[in-house]
Amino acid sequence: MAGESGEALQSAGSALFARAAELAEADRVLADVVDSAYRSATESISRIEAIRAEIETAVSDRFVDHSAAGRELSRFLIGRQREIAAVVADAQALAHAKTVVLQQLMQSYQSPATG
Repeated sequence: MAGESGEALQSAGSALFARAAELAEADRVLADVVDSAYRSATESISRIEAIRAEIETAVSDRFVDHSAAGRELSRFLIGRQREIAAVVADAQALAHAKTVVLQQLMQSYQSPATG
C-alpha cells in the first residue's frame, strides 16, 4: 500500500509539473502576443499620424486656384487614403491572427492537466 501511495504521489507530482510547464509556455505565448499587438498598434498609429501630418502640410501649403492644382491635390489625397486603408487592413489582419492565437491559448488555460 505504501508503494501504491508513493506511486500515486509521484504520478500526481509529474502531472502537476507537466501542467505547470504547459501553463508557463502559454504564459510566454500570451506575453508575446500582447507585446506584438502593442508594437503593431503603436506602429499603425505612428503611420497614420505621419499621413495626417503630410495631409495637413499639403493642404496648408497648396493653393487650389486652378484645376491642375485641384487635380494634383486630389491625386495626393487619394494616395494618402490608400495608405490609410492599407494601414487599417494590416491592423485588421494582425488582429484576426492574434484572435486565433488567443482563442487557442484560452483552450490551453482551460484544459485539465495532462498525464
